[in-house]
Amino acid sequence: MKHNIFSSPLWIEEIEPEKIELSSSNFQKTFASKTISSISKSGDNNTLTKEGLNYLLSKILFCLKEIKINKIELGNIWRNIYQENNFQEIHFHSGPQFCFIVYEKLNTPQTVFLNPSFDLIQEKLLSEYIPIEFIPIVKEKDMIVFPAYLKHYVQNANNSMTISGNINIL
Repeated sequence: MKHNIFSSPLWIEEIEPEKIELSSSNFQKTFASKTISSISKSGDNNTLTKEGLNYLLSKILFCLKEIKINKIELGNIWRNIYQENNFQEIHFHSGPQFCFIVYEKLNTPQTVFLNPSFDLIQEKLLSEYIPIEFIPIVKEKDMIVFPAYLKHYVQNANNSMTISGNINIL
């Protein structure tokens, strides 16, 4: 009997991005890919209303309660704007336990998640048998919640905008 072990959860939930009430400013070309983003170390480029924060956290908690997480806080939040063939390189989020992506504006799914053992699978020449990538089927106004250890990247994207952030378990 086959058993899949060490799976990683990923949730896709419909969301109303306008209810997040995120105000973003001071967009800069960031990351090695020079993607336009409002990310900042101080967090002062992005502000949420109390109602927007409560809405966002309630939607994320709805997903995480399935694995018995009941208390969370927002670590930070930012917007990314993908114009002509923008992308993001492979990365993960150090520090928080979970992350989220809200697809405010989306043409085609662009986020690619990597199997946590992708480098070992490739080294053993097993990628023909064990998948190393997963592209979730999302649409505009969907949100993905996932463990921060999952490496991911953004394929070339045009005319898309996301809200991304980090979540800490309390």
